[in-house]
Amino acid sequence: MCTRKYTAFNYLFKSFLFMVIVLTRRCNSNCGYCGVYKKDSGRFFVPWLQIDDLLDKIVLLSESYWDNEMRFFWWEPYLERDLLESIITRSISRGFPFRHVINSNWKLLDDEALYFAEKNKVKLILSCNWELSSHILTRWWREEDILKLYGTISKICSKDIDYQINFTILPATVENMIENVRFLYGLWVRNLNILVWLYIWWTEEGIGVLKEKLDELSRLIKTEFSGLAFANHFFSSQIPLFNSEVTIDSDGIAYPNMVILENFFNGYKHKIKLADLKKDKIEFKKDIDNADDENFRICESYIKKIIEDKLGEIAKRDYSANEALTGFFKSI
Repeated sequence: MCTRKYTAFNYLFKSFLFMVIVLTRRCNSNCGYCGVYKKDSGRFFVPWLQIDDLLDKIVLLSESYWDNEMRFFWWEPYLERDLLESIITRSISRGFPFRHVINSNWKLLDDEALYFAEKNKVKLILSCNWELSSHILTRWWREEDILKLYGTISKICSKDIDYQINFTILPATVENMIENVRFLYGLWVRNLNILVWLYIWWTEEGIGVLKEKLDELSRLIKTEFSGLAFANHFFSSQIPLFNSEVTIDSDGIAYPNMVILENFFNGYKHKIKLADLKKDKIEFKKDIDNADDENFRICESYIKKIIEDKLGEIAKRDYSANEALTGFFKSI
């Protein structure tokens, strides 16, 4: 029986999927994908003998909630593929009932990677927002690369691999949303993680178009898009900036949300951290237990305040866009 005291930390994650996102040293020092200030973070994951210690502490983070997901950003050139494979296989061999999930760059999902995912029941997540002309217009991708992306998606959908395709709706592409969903459906995609892109300039007019398109999509999934599911459907009632996830940054510090990777949190992360994985297990457990009702509410309020201070009216419009998505989920 779990004797751990009942805290707001427990309460937040009690009814929803608990997700632990693990970043590695080289992710933070070499990857240019996100806008976070990069630094050498002290080789937290070296030597490899720390894998068991890492897994033990992730279990403490997720204590008593075994509907859990351990997620990695993986298979980038600098993201230590061998290390992350070792973490996953070790977790499986120790019998931890985590769902192992990989956010991957589609260009690096070669046959070897797909074999590993299928063999070890690893869920794959990759992004494809729209059809060919929109990709070229908004991302300046070469046609040959985009066609390879489509081929990779079709290959994943044909295998015994759990997957989701992140489908992001932007103000610039909302008019073509139905056509873009139709295109992905034609690639045999049946599991979308449909997202409204936050932190950018949605206008009132754009939100109106978004609502119209979501209403149309709600009707079409009963007919043309039969069988189409949405991975984030059950998260629709959650605050978009603070749902049930913990991010272990590459310096070994655990934070209560992936939003801390936004670059405007650089000067504030020390005030919203949950626990330090570099400590021994006794001290680490104390860190978690100190995330009690008052401290956790302060942490949540602090994140929201920073968002509001940094983004002001822009954030309010983004919330309106996200509310449109919430309404869509309720309608289906």
